[in-house]
Amino acid sequence: MEDFPGKVAPEAFNPILGTEMTTELRSYHETIKRALQHTTVMTTWLRMKEKPGIKASYSSFYRYIRNIFRSFPSSIPSRTPRRSTARGRIPIGLWISGLWTDPISAKNRRVWVFANILSCSRHLFARTVFNMDQMSWIESHIANFEFWQGTPRE
Repeated sequence: MEDFPGKVAPEAFNPILGTEMTTELRSYHETIKRALQHTTVMTTWLRMKEKPGIKASYSSFYRYIRNIFRSFPSSIPSRTPRRSTARGRIPIGLWISGLWTDPISAKNRRVWVFANILSCSRHLFARTVFNMDQMSWIESHIANFEFWQGTPRE
């Protein structure tokens, strides 16, 4: 009776024994090891789900890697650097921020936020206006380009 948990779930006390999923992943050990040399854990798991068709969930896959590769995470890349997909373009965001009190009329007015974040550096430009008509839209773009001291290629 003392060793009941160890008899019922031995993989919980000895991760090398593992479960059915661990056995399946162990059969692809070399493939996983090669893939992890140049890609992330998530990407490796997604590719393994597609091609060989492994049944393991991401959490089981991650747990297997953490238990088997003892040097994790230093030897396995945990993330890749963010890359811009739209070079030379500026993504513009426009949304209603809520109600603010107009300092001139002292009335509550809807406030629009015109913003853009540079893809590579993640630097932010934001401008608030009370009315987003065509004139405010153009003025916001001009202020944006003056702030960045230039315009995008496209």
